[in-house]
Amino acid sequence: MPADIREASTGVPVVDQAVHALYATGMLHNHARMWLASYAPESWHSPGSVIDTSYEALDRMARQPAQPGRRERRVVLGSPSSIEPRLTAEPPDEVGCTVPDPAAVAGRDVWLVPPWSLGELPASLPADTQVIGVFVADFHRAWPWNNRRWHFVGTRMTELASQRWYGDAAVIGAALNGARRVRSIAEPHLAPWLARWADCRAASALFPPVDRRCDSFSQWWRRATRGLDSAASLLAVNEVPAG
Repeated sequence: MPADIREASTGVPVVDQAVHALYATGMLHNHARMWLASYAPESWHSPGSVIDTSYEALDRMARQPAQPGRRERRVVLGSPSSIEPRLTAEPPDEVGCTVPDPAAVAGRDVWLVPPWSLGELPASLPADTQVIGVFVADFHRAWPWNNRRWHFVGTRMTELASQRWYGDAAVIGAALNGARRVRSIAEPHLAPWLARWADCRAASALFPPVDRRCDSFSQWWRRATRGLDSAASLLAVNEVPAG
């Protein structure tokens, strides 16, 4: 990445402000992302490809009948090869998963942490609540992850949950039967099982509701983020209650 982009010193105001906003908030409006990408170094350019095509030409291509035959694969000389990462259905040892343990939850209040709900735990959880991260083998056999994703989720899961369980849905469900109460956040990835195990609260909406009709994304964005000047201020008003 060129230094002038990293340092927000390109001299192009919209590009420099986009970099400042990204550093300050961790996110960018879609338009700002496009402006930033338009200043990309030459090595990012794609001359002669579909990216280097006018909207009018793309529209004509989309309306043409599909052409039979195999699509030509263009290789740009000098570009680095990309190796598809290996996918696995089981977490690596570093995640520290164990088999579901009925004794760990017997007679206790339990809060389940699905892999997609990695925000802060509800502040109102009783101190003696057993927090358990759950990886459902049934799901991961159908949708395996690469090692980087296992590492990312596992690192945060370790911060939140004293135990991380990996096992078949039936085994996890049986282990939870002896708990006094099980709660969690509704998670569509685990919809076939989570609602049977726990009292699930709906996940809080990240943005406040906008009641008025919006004719564009930009209009909705201005209304939804009014009074919120950073990602931190947005997250601060979205604590998930324990119920």
